[in-house]
Amino acid sequence: MIETISNDEIINDAISKLKALESELRRIKTVKSQAINIFEAVGMTTQEIKHSAFLAWLLNPKMPHELKSRFLKAFLQNLLFYERDNVDVEGYLSNKQILSSTGVFSIKDLQELLDDNKLSVLTERTLTLDGDDGRIDIFIESEKAKTLIAIENKVFTSTHDDQLKRYVTEFDSHINWKKIFIYLTPTGDLPYDIDRQYAKEWCILSYETVLDTVRGVLADVHNTKLKNLMGDYIEMVDTNILKNNKELKNLCDEIRKNHKEAIELLLFYTDIVERVNRHCAQWLKDNIQGISNVNILPTRTDFCTENIKKFFASKGEDWKLDDARHKFTYRISCKDGPLIGSAFMEKNPDKNSNWDSAQIYINEHYGQSKRMGNIYCTVFKASKLLDEGFRENGFEEIKDSLEEGLRKFKQQIDDFEKKLLNL
Repeated sequence: MIETISNDEIINDAISKLKALESELRRIKTVKSQAINIFEAVGMTTQEIKHSAFLAWLLNPKMPHELKSRFLKAFLQNLLFYERDNVDVEGYLSNKQILSSTGVFSIKDLQELLDDNKLSVLTERTLTLDGDDGRIDIFIESEKAKTLIAIENKVFTSTHDDQLKRYVTEFDSHINWKKIFIYLTPTGDLPYDIDRQYAKEWCILSYETVLDTVRGVLADVHNTKLKNLMGDYIEMVDTNILKNNKELKNLCDEIRKNHKEAIELLLFYTDIVERVNRHCAQWLKDNIQGISNVNILPTRTDFCTENIKKFFASKGEDWKLDDARHKFTYRISCKDGPLIGSAFMEKNPDKNSNWDSAQIYINEHYGQSKRMGNIYCTVFKASKLLDEGFRENGFEEIKDSLEEGLRKFKQQIDDFEKKLLNL
């Protein structure tokens, strides 16, 4: 006899599993709260801006931490020697190769910067070329040494547009300056822009190396307050970014193994990305006249418009690459950071295939990619619809901000297409 299970029994079983998981999760909170940590208290564990602010404080010789330029010197010394093994990327350059191209072969070549008592260290430095849409996380500048350092700090997100390229372009006018660009991530990731073009001007650095720098400097610190502060920072990064807390790791492994079904339920019912994406797709259909070829996926929506197809036809070109891919696509997507609206063009990956005349025209007049030799080309500047961290809120809490972002993205599309078709 086959035993039937009612919906009520299924629901009650799910609730029971989630309550058991809730009890287990309290054990994680207990382990994390065993010691007082100032960075945990101010919510720094999940906010990149606060991470950048503390790093900038340590890097600034003029701050009242009594380190003078010791931390900055150790940080740059470690940057020079940082290496990644077995990198199989065409055009990859080590930090030493990148730095030597700008005239830095050893820490001695940066001594004038280290000795500059007017050294400027800023956070969220706004780009002059792009206005408020572009900000460098940490920016260090010495007029005396004609040296600048730009640090892009990616703790929880990845690059989502052509920001790395724009940061380099920002300082094209700084002729005969030493220009150092640093891409800082938890594991020393390679720097790529939205078109997957390797950003060869950028040195890489990991948070493990940052902690090594903090530990090295801390060994000679005698000020009790500073020792405690730096110790808290090491513990916070080790636990929340590098995930090196063995007790927490073992506990989380145990909970994940024993409560797999409950965790899947929790993620399914609480992650709002798919709901956000469905809402975007419906909003686009309701508000963009002539929208076509809408393709809805869990983390992104691709679409086009009749105006784009009309433009390609006016140039005697087919808008399609094949049945599945198109030469021009609008996209709203979210990987692990903000929700972004963008547009890009694609060509056949066959090396013998060329960009067609319509694509070349769009790239020459509106393209954000300097070269057309790769497979993808970004069209106009990406639009941020929602800031990173929106997943931490309920859908109703972010709905108004989302629709405001969608309206701005639609206006960007309208302006672009009017110019494209001379309307």
